[in-house]
Amino acid sequence: MKTPLTFVVVLTLAAFAVAASSHPADVVKSRQADMKAMADAAKTLNDQFLGKRPYDLVKFKAAANAIHKKAAGLADDFTDVVEAPESAASPFIKVDRVKFDELARHLELYAAQVAAAAQRGRELPTGMRMMQREAIEGGPFAKQRSAAADISSYSSEHAFHMMLQTCTACHASFRLKR
Repeated sequence: MKTPLTFVVVLTLAAFAVAASSHPADVVKSRQADMKAMADAAKTLNDQFLGKRPYDLVKFKAAANAIHKKAAGLADDFTDVVEAPESAASPFIKVDRVKFDELARHLELYAAQVAAAAQRGRELPTGMRMMQREAIEGGPFAKQRSAAADISSYSSEHAFHMMLQTCTACHASFRLKR
């Protein structure tokens, strides 16, 4: 008879844990930690692209994959709790959910391409650098082409720039100015 009672106690404690973890302040803190982790990872990538730090394939891929992983859950992170006193999230996320979700998905795709396009080498390989044609393709703020670009053809550097532009576009549209 102890087994069913233990099971009920465990289920009850689990329910309280889930309820506690979905408190708006906890959700906001988790989102803020994820955003900080993505910003730190982007800084790691940027420093390697700019030559401020030596190119390191392992650190480079880890940073890009960290952004990819956080971006994969980004839209879901803003489903239950959008607005909260501690948050800079705009209520417009609810109004234009399609655009928000699209930006989150683009961030995920660009981060995946940054990691996928990384190559071995002691220095940042030339093949990871932005190509001439990529420099004129624009980004989220540019006039959109009729057909979606094949992100898998982007150089790592171009995908990185597109990723940063996506962050900027999302913050411009969906982050409150404080």
